[in-house]
Amino acid sequence: MPRPLVQRLLRPGKIAASLVVGLLLAAADGTRPPDVLVDLDGVPAGPVSVVDFEFGTNELHDLFIDGGIDRARELGLDSVRVWLGHRFLSTAVRGTSESDMDWEFLHDYVARVLASGAEPMVSFVAPPAWIPAASGHPSSQHESETLGPEGAQAYGEYVAEAVDRFHAQFGDQALDWRYVIWNEPNNHQNAGRTYACGSGEAYADLFNQARAATDSRFGAGRIALGGPSLDAIDSGATPGADGQPVCGDRPDFDWQTYLTNVDARAPLDFITWHWYGMFEIGQASPHDALVNRLGWFERRVRLITELAAGRPHIVEEINYNGDLAADPLIDSQVNAAFLASATLRAVRQGASGIMVYKGTRGPGGLTPRGEPDFGLWEIDPEVPTTPAYRALQLLRRVMVDGASLAQIEVRPADLDAMALVRGEDAALILVNLSDQQRQVRVSGLSAGPSIHVDEVAQWRTAWFDGDSLTLEPHAVAVVRPADSTLATLPPVAAGAAAYAGTAREPGCAACHGADGDGGPAPAIRGVGRVTFAASHAAAEQSAGPVAPFLAGLADATHAFAGEVIDEDGVPIADAMVLADFGAHGQVTFTDANGRFHLSAARGDAGPFDVTPQLVAIHPDFLAVGQPTTRTATSLSQTDVVFELTANASEDGRPLLANAHVVPHTGPEVPAGVWTVGVASAGEELRVWAVHRGSGQAVPLHEVDGHPYGLFQTRIGAVSPPANERHWAFIAVAPDGATSVFKDFRP
Repeated sequence: MPRPLVQRLLRPGKIAASLVVGLLLAAADGTRPPDVLVDLDGVPAGPVSVVDFEFGTNELHDLFIDGGIDRARELGLDSVRVWLGHRFLSTAVRGTSESDMDWEFLHDYVARVLASGAEPMVSFVAPPAWIPAASGHPSSQHESETLGPEGAQAYGEYVAEAVDRFHAQFGDQALDWRYVIWNEPNNHQNAGRTYACGSGEAYADLFNQARAATDSRFGAGRIALGGPSLDAIDSGATPGADGQPVCGDRPDFDWQTYLTNVDARAPLDFITWHWYGMFEIGQASPHDALVNRLGWFERRVRLITELAAGRPHIVEEINYNGDLAADPLIDSQVNAAFLASATLRAVRQGASGIMVYKGTRGPGGLTPRGEPDFGLWEIDPEVPTTPAYRALQLLRRVMVDGASLAQIEVRPADLDAMALVRGEDAALILVNLSDQQRQVRVSGLSAGPSIHVDEVAQWRTAWFDGDSLTLEPHAVAVVRPADSTLATLPPVAAGAAAYAGTAREPGCAACHGADGDGGPAPAIRGVGRVTFAASHAAAEQSAGPVAPFLAGLADATHAFAGEVIDEDGVPIADAMVLADFGAHGQVTFTDANGRFHLSAARGDAGPFDVTPQLVAIHPDFLAVGQPTTRTATSLSQTDVVFELTANASEDGRPLLANAHVVPHTGPEVPAGVWTVGVASAGEELRVWAVHRGSGQAVPLHEVDGHPYGLFQTRIGAVSPPANERHWAFIAVAPDGATSVFKDFRP
């Protein structure tokens, strides 16, 4: 992909001082060792080398409706936990006759999960009313209900019956879903002493009954059963209100011993477990929760990975706080840093996925019972999502399955990071666990755009200069050196269908692709802008918003203003100021007083949009790829000053000749596509074509082996007017020397 101008201007062994002013300023503390050392070719020290990870949430049946489905799809959820607990059962169960339940209600809820692009993970949290308790009475439908042998067997049949009905409703895919038995049996508050006390034999009996019933109906091992939805914070020896052990004389094991005992008694196909930063508001400071407690969490992930011995294990519930009195920090940037860092730790220590407790929250941020809620997004799609939602949405697009983990060393304890490699692409994820802004020095990664979720804005973009990056307090950031302005497609089936299905032109698949299985579509394909402009620019009205985006017609959402002066402070008129987005640019020229005002996209419309690099170019001066001063006056305007050094010699100045803007012709080429090009003399040039009327700038691509040094590209006709072909061409050498402006007017 095209490199930004500043990178292309740097020739090895010869760097003009005027070109590195910004880099020198950024590396003023260069004596400090790097905070993050990345070796993209190195092997990570942990148990995982390739990403195979799921993003999910928990849902309650009465909250997962239209707004929740849309938000789940936007996040890119892989899985959603379907709770068949007391809230669902109290609504769906009609009576105490066997299987007397509104199964269509359950099917409707599962269908909603499927509509979000996710796969349901059905959790049989409690026994329905027709299952007898140990006392002989109908079940209370709560997970603390004690079941005798008859009840345990009936519970197993209930699990098998539900799976059978899913199979009849949704087909063979239902046989491949994961099914979970019970919820936190080792948690005294949730499951009571029957399951928490002892060696897990009561829970194992429930699981084994479910195994026997599903094996009988579907064949041995056909249905994936897991559990125990472990409370992985519980340390055992819980005191009661009187200060005496809750379990009395029976064992009250810590979570690790409990899980080991259960795993020896029940053939778990996969393991589910829960973890929260704390359970009481104020129990730990944000620093303690983000540094010390996440350290505990990472060790738990590694221990369970070792115990699972190759089986999947999922962090089925996780959040900053698990108390029903929801901590307001859950809605703050603190939780974004918490969940982002937890995700990195889960991946690198071998977990198979995380499922945030929970996704949708009720109207006004409350549950149906009026309690403060823990959701990532409110049911009303107009209400902004939490910072944690945006952070996970960003990670979901970067941590793609099949990406390799690179070797990385992180020195500060209050900083977390992960490096990923996939093909020729690489990404660095950074999480600031501190409440202070910091300059993070990075070694081993080339310069490129970065995407940030922080208190300044969500999904705002900035630039990593190859040395350091500024992180706001508790920020989550991703550096993608190879990204251009083209965003990746949605990671769910809906995205593939929208771009590659029959509803669009079949030719769309040539650029966007589809995997043929209704799953995730790959990133937009192609080289540079040649493919994209030819396929979209001529049909802008019918192709939707992607067409002007691919054609480089970015929305003018940010104002860059300032002046261009020489070394003596004299204004430079007719200097070109370029907002370089890599794959396209936007241009303006200075007035007689050296002043300019440029409207260009800020670069934060999507996760992989690029913040423009401002460049000042004039034929009599060396090009400068960094403003001398930069003052951000507001989120909508940035003021800058460029100081240019005179181009003292004609030696080495690039030459341009034979500019052309002609209709592009060829098989299946749509009307309204132009071939724009110019011949050149010079080495390693960055050549731009600038449309005089609109200020649109197009980087030209060198034609390999051409005898006249040809640079060209294809571009859709620029409007207004569509037939205006007044262009100016400019070339910049690596040392900053520039050609004269070569005008073309037919």
